[in-house]
Amino acid sequence: LLEKVADLSLIVDRHGRIKELAVANEELVYVVDHTWVGREWTDTDTDEGKARLRELLRLAAAQPGAPQRCDVAHPLADGLELPISYRALCTGADGRVLALGEDMRAMVNLRQQLINAQQALEQDYWRLRQVETRYRRLFDMVHDAIIVIDEASGRVLEANPAANQLLAPAGQSIIGKPFPQGFDEAGTTAVNALLTEIRTTGKGSISDVTAGVRSEG
Repeated sequence: LLEKVADLSLIVDRHGRIKELAVANEELVYVVDHTWVGREWTDTDTDEGKARLRELLRLAAAQPGAPQRCDVAHPLADGLELPISYRALCTGADGRVLALGEDMRAMVNLRQQLINAQQALEQDYWRLRQVETRYRRLFDMVHDAIIVIDEASGRVLEANPAANQLLAPAGQSIIGKPFPQGFDEAGTTAVNALLTEIRTTGKGSISDVTAGVRSEG
């Protein structure tokens, strides 16, 4: 019956010793140490796990029929751990406790994969931040005017200080404004023709154009 109830089932007597053990999960058959039978349940775990199992038994004895729960990681012979989530309840006047264990290895592995993925994303994020910082420094240091335009809206997405100094009124910026911006009438016409050519052919060229007169303030 116990083999049908949980991955790992134990009956523990009132003294904390394992009296019966049943394994339903085939993967656990070769992992669980069947010499547990006859040993104190707390001896199957590390010091931290011992304290949790001891408290689980205390709570189960104090509240007969009320399920109690705790998670532990049993150390294995190969140095790995077997994470088990136990539900335990005291089943009768003799103080016996039925402990039903769920194999949590799949969940732990999934959680570790999520942690690894998050760490990889964080590393990629910081690498991108470093690349962006270097790009921004170079972008700002270039003496030629550089402008990045949103093709859909025609507005300026980015402009380096040289572009702002050349095309924006003193102390202002052309970022977010429609482009062309800051040219005289002939220059505006020439730049519009250039943008049309670029949208059509993917490339274009233009002769010299003249920036408009910058106003103060």
